[in-house]
Order: sequence, then structure tokens, then C-alpha cells
Amino acid sequence: MSDDPLDDRIIREREFRRRVNVDLSDVVVPERSGDEEERREELAAAVDEALGNVFDPFEQASGDEPGAIQEDGSVPLAPERDIVTEVAVEGERRVNWLLMVAMILVYSAIGIQAGIALSPYLAMAVLLILAAVGFALGERWVPERNMALLGVTWVIIAMKVLYGLAIELNRWDYIGVESLGVLLLFLVAVNVLASYRHDHDAIAAQSTLVLLAIGSTAGSVLGEIGVAVMILVATLLMHGLALHRQSGNLAALGVAASNLWIGMHAITGGFEIGSLKILSLESPLLLFLLLMAVTGINAAMAARFAREDNWFSKAFKALGLGEPGLWGVSISLGMVGALLTVAASREEMGYALGMVSFLGAAFGGSYLSVRGVESRRVAIPLLGVAPVLVLILLAGDRVGDSLPLDSYELFTVLGTIVTGFVMLRDQERVTDRVLWLGAVVILTLLVILVPTEASEAGGDGGFLLLALLGALHIGTAVLAINRDSPSLAGVTVLLPWSWVLIEEVVQEAARTLLVANDAADPGSIIDLDPGPLGAYLALSSVLLVVVNVRLGETGVNLAARFLGVTEISASIRDSGALQLWSIGWWLPLLTMIFMAHFGGFTAVTLLLVLLLLTTLHFGAEIAGRRVGDAGNMVTILAVAVVVMEWRHGLFVPLSALLCLSIASLMLTRAWDNENLYTSGMSMMSLPLLLALSGREATRILELTESLPEVDMVLVSVACAAIVLGVYLPRAGGIEKLLNPALAALWLLVIVIALSFDQGNQTAQTASVAMFVVSSLWLVARGELRAELKSVAMRDTRLEMAAKAVGDEAMFEGSGEVSMYDARRAAMEAERRKRRDKMGTDDLRELYTTDVSHKP
Repeated sequence: MSDDPLDDRIIREREFRRRVNVDLSDVVVPERSGDEEERREELAAAVDEALGNVFDPFEQASGDEPGAIQEDGSVPLAPERDIVTEVAVEGERRVNWLLMVAMILVYSAIGIQAGIALSPYLAMAVLLILAAVGFALGERWVPERNMALLGVTWVIIAMKVLYGLAIELNRWDYIGVESLGVLLLFLVAVNVLASYRHDHDAIAAQSTLVLLAIGSTAGSVLGEIGVAVMILVATLLMHGLALHRQSGNLAALGVAASNLWIGMHAITGGFEIGSLKILSLESPLLLFLLLMAVTGINAAMAARFAREDNWFSKAFKALGLGEPGLWGVSISLGMVGALLTVAASREEMGYALGMVSFLGAAFGGSYLSVRGVESRRVAIPLLGVAPVLVLILLAGDRVGDSLPLDSYELFTVLGTIVTGFVMLRDQERVTDRVLWLGAVVILTLLVILVPTEASEAGGDGGFLLLALLGALHIGTAVLAINRDSPSLAGVTVLLPWSWVLIEEVVQEAARTLLVANDAADPGSIIDLDPGPLGAYLALSSVLLVVVNVRLGETGVNLAARFLGVTEISASIRDSGALQLWSIGWWLPLLTMIFMAHFGGFTAVTLLLVLLLLTTLHFGAEIAGRRVGDAGNMVTILAVAVVVMEWRHGLFVPLSALLCLSIASLMLTRAWDNENLYTSGMSMMSLPLLLALSGREATRILELTESLPEVDMVLVSVACAAIVLGVYLPRAGGIEKLLNPALAALWLLVIVIALSFDQGNQTAQTASVAMFVVSSLWLVARGELRAELKSVAMRDTRLEMAAKAVGDEAMFEGSGEVSMYDARRAAMEAERRKRRDKMGTDDLRELYTTDVSHKP
């Protein structure tokens, strides 16, 4: 019988499982919102195979990424790997590669030291033994999985030792330069065979650099044309090896190394590596055609291997910068070398811009090919016009005799037209990321290439450069609005101010270092007159506000993905300091402070640009279109004004600007943000404190004397009167009266002190009168407000007493027990404690026990 209950329970459970039928038809499963679906589709469409997954400061985070910290501090989805797991998983691999590099460097140094310190025969024996040991260890360890990397390292060391031995044989005069070239080519072949035998790209990688070195040293025998031909052949051999091995590593290395090598030839006047003499390319046409041919080959290779893995992408990933695609990382490194070549020719703008035009054509066409545009569609117009452009270059001076343009300028015009046609025809394939990166590159090229010279020296004062940059910023602003692109909005806001600031800081730092080391002061590299600079920054201010007004609703915030997964970055994100509206306020002010310090402004241009920027920002805030805290905006403006007054004087116009800005905000925005009263009057006191200190300006700007002279003390009194005139009529309606009242008192005390310090009778009388009137007004408003509050409290208590009387009558008539009245008990206890209050049965008097008003 004891088993029956257990059996019954088991049977019931089985019957329940068998017969259970849950109807889910009435359960509503929330569908994914349309906005989220559209966002995911946009993200999928925005994947750029060419650039890959790189850190983009302008990318807007959705908040649902792994490791993303929400504004409330929560992390809905944990990251795939935390930092401890990342170190545990990737740490050993990184250490192995670091040890590999360290071993190669150490044994290379040993080989060099052996070749220098030992006798030729002994050094030869030591180096051959070291190479043999390297090959033997490679044969022993490469086949083993756990020892493969160490074996590869020894093979690389062995090849480096043999290359060094060949160079030493030439230094010892055992072989000539021609024999050295043949021996190095033989060793390159051995190197390639070793890479195939062990099937590792790292072994073949060093052969690419040796090929380029051989090509450069061929000039000692074949001249400049020989150098160019050999570099071209070396590039073809490198890419041929990459094609045969289907290696993205070698393709990326070939693209980067070849352009860097040509850039080295252009930027230097030649140098020596041991007994190898690297000659410079003196012929401009030869250098131009060489870079053009190599760039075309590199662009084709980058498109061919765009989706392959490579070392450079993995290195970026290890540094936490994302994982760029092979096209993006190889072209970026290749562009560095190309820009060296361009920078070496910046004195001839037509020549340099011609290089820029074919770089844009080659890499732009390559990018479109990677993005899915048919290769023939891209290649036909570009390759079709290439022979014509080459013939124009070969014609040389004959073009200049018949046209107002020389051959390179005509090349630039025609090349730009064709490139623009190819890019605009398939512009929908171009992502916003490429556009903003392109804007940065174009700005860099223009700053490097377009000559600037002060108007006093016969130049244009930077007018041409700033006009071209202004056109660039207008273009990015139009694209940002048309494409609704946060990234293009970001470059429109940041570029104009950041490049001016960075250029000036770097320039002054370099000049300071040179002068400190007793070198001649080179002067300004980029001379910008105050007039063109002021017009350029005024245009940038207008574009800044226009773009932010159109895209401000999207909440463009650079800090949204600022390091992304840490508490510090989340705090920066939530503070709004890196929001585009905020950056568009403090970055221009910081730039103006620096440029004024280094003489980039006159007093008139500084005030006009500051007035325009302030009007636009405060106007957007008053109109409700600006994103950000108005109090922070006032604080930043006040600090900037004080810094400018500290350095350059200009107390009257700057203080008046600050006063009008604060008053306008207090009139229009303080009704929903009462803290503006406190912050506004507190910030208004800062320039008055500076004036009270008696500090004299240390750097008077040009045209300061052209400004009208107005008594500083009277302006101070007027500014305080305007701010107080806005605050006092509204003082009675402010919830927290104490803080703004103290700020008003502080402002009045400073104005009175300044008036008596300067000995101005009119200002003294006015400031004291303002103090008296303000004090009486605030006291009266405070007294009236306190009495009204007391009356309102008394009326409320009387209503409570009347209700209590009615409740007592109701309970007495019904015979029910009345409820406990906590308020009545508290008042009775209060009356028992106080000597001036006696016990009472009058509920009206009882409920108003603690209601009183003391003036």
C-alpha cells in the first residue's frame, strides 16, 4: 500500500505531460520596430569590403553591441571576450611574434658585428656556420606544429646572414658591384625556394625588400633609367610571387613597400646601406612615370586580394583599431610613400597635383572594383585616357608653347575630369566612411601642396589655399545633408578648426626646438593673413551650425563609440563633451585663442569671428535647435573671454559680448532652466574680477587702436545692470531663490569694488544705487513670497481642520471608531512642548500650531 501514492503521482505527471496543450495564439510577440530593422539594413549595406572593420569615431552605436554600457550603467550584452580572456587567448601568440622579431634583430646584429670585428676568412666561416645552423633548425622544427614558428624564425635568420655575407664580400673587395647584384639575385631565388619548401610567407617577405634594394643599386651600373626599370621589375616580381602563392600577406607588403621605396628615392638625395649605394631619381618625368606605373599595378593587386587575410590587418586588430581590409591597409601604407614623393615636389604645384590626380584615379577605380562595380566599366575610361596623358607628358614644353597650361597642369585637368566622371557615375557605391577619409586626405594634400606666402612678401596670404579648403568644406556639408551622414557632418565641423590648430601648434613647437638648439628660425611654413583666415573661419562657423541644425536631431556624438566598453568612455559619452554641438563650440574657441596668441588674428577679425560664432550658437540654443547644456555653453564662453582679455585686453567688446549672450539666454531659456540665473551672473563676474586685478595685456593685437575707446568701469556697471535687469523681475518666481540671490550679490560687490578702485564717481553712484535697489527688491520679494507661502499653508491647514471636524461628527453619529489622525497627534505634541501654546479643543487652532510668519 505504501507504493500506491508514489505510483499515482507518477501516473498523474505522465498524464499531465501527455495532455498538456498550451495555446499561444493569444500571446502577442512584439515585432521588431521598423526603425531597428531599417538600422540593421543600413549597417549591413554600409559594410565596406575595401576598408574592412576599422575604428570609426563617427559611427553611431545602437547600444546593443557586446560590451556596450548604457546610460544607467548596465551592460545588457557582455562582450565576447573580456580583457583577461583576450590576454590569455592572444597573449601567447603576440609574445611568440615579439620573440621572433627580437631573435631576428639580435642575430642580425651578431652577423654585422662578426663582419666588422673579425677577419674576412674567420667572419665568413662564422656567418656560413650560423646560416647552416639556421637552415638545419628550420628543417628540424618547421614540420612540427608547436615548433613551426621558431623554425621559420631560424630560416629567416639564415637568409639574413647570407644577404649580409654577400654585402660583406663586396666590402672586402672579393667581388664587384655587378657580381654582388648577381649573388643577391641568386640568394633571392634561394629565399623564394625556402619559402615554398616551408610554405610560409614570412620567409618570402624579406626577399621583396632585397629585390627593391637590388633595383635601387642598379643605378651605379645602369643609371637613373636602370634604377626605374629595376624597381618596376622588382615590383612585378613581388606581385608575381604573391599571385603564384595566392598570398594576401605578400600582396599587401608589395603594395606598401614599392610606394614607400619610391617615396624614399624622391624625398632623399641618395644614401648608402653598407656597400649598396642608393641613387636618387633626378629626372622629374622619370619619377612621375615610375610612380604612375607602380601605382596602377598596386591598385590592381589591392583590388585582386582585397578580401584576403594579411599581416597588417592583424596588426591593427592586435592594437585594438579594428580589422581593416587588405585594400584599405595596403593602400594607406602605399599612400604614405606616394605622399612623400608628392611632398618632395611641392614647389612645383602642377607637377605635384598631377601625381595626386593619377593616385586618385588608380586607387579610386580600384575601390569601385572592390565595391562591386564591373572592372571593365572602371578600366575602359581610365586606361583609355592613360596613353593620351602619357603623350602629353612626353610632349613637354611643346604643350606650354601652344596652351596657357604646361604639360603637368594639362595632365592634372584631364585626369581629374576623367576620375570625377568615373567616381560620380557610381557614387552610390561609395560609403560615407570613404568620403570623410577622402576629405581628410584632400585637405592634407592641399595644405602640403598649395604654396602660401604672406602678402607683405608678395604672396596671396593663403587666399588660394583657404578658398580651395572652403570649397571642400561646402562639398562635405552638402553631402552630409543630402546623405544624412553623421560622419560627413563630423568632418565638416572638425576639419576647419582642427587643422589650423594642429598646424600652428606643430609649427611653433618645431620653431621653438630649433631656436633652443641654436638653429636658425625657419619662420612660418604656412603664412595665412588675418583677413583670409577670418573669412575662412567665418564660413566654417556658418557651415558648422547649418550641418548641426540639420543633423542635430540624430544626436551625432563622437563619444558614442569612444573606446566603447569602459566606464570612463561611457562617462565621456554621457557628458556630451564630444557631441558635435559641443565640439563645435569649444574647439573653435580654443583655436581662436591659440591663433590670436601666435598672431593669426587682428583685433577686428578676432571679434568678428567670435561674434558670428557666438550669435550662431546662442541663436540655435534660443530657437531650441541646439543639443547640449546651455549653462556649459555660457561657462565655456566666459572662460574663453577671460583668457583673451588676459592676453590681449579688449575688455570692453568682449565683456559686452558676454553680457549680451548671457542676458539673451536668461530672457529666453531660463524659464525652464533656473540654474542659468546663477551660472549667468557668476560667469559675468569673471571678466570684472580680471579688470579688478589691474593686469595689463601682454600681447596687443593689430588694429586694437582702431576700436572706439569706452570707459571700462562704465561698461562693467552697464553689463551688471543688464544682467540684473533680466534677473530681478523674475526673482519672485524662482523656486530656489538663494543661489541666484548670492550670485547677484557677488556680482554687485565686484562692480562696487571695481568702481571705487578706478575712482569713477558716476560708476560709484550707479553701483551703490544698484546694490540698494537690488537688495530692497530681493528682500521685498523674498518677504512677500514667504508671507504668501505662510498664508497658503494656513489655508491648507484650515481645510484639513474643517475636514477633521466633519469626520468626527460622522463617526459620532454612526457609532463607529474614528481613525487615528497622525497630523492631530503631532500638533498636540508640539503644543505640549511649547510654553506659549496651551492645550485647545479648537481643531482650527490646533492644526495651525506650526504656521507662522516672522518678517
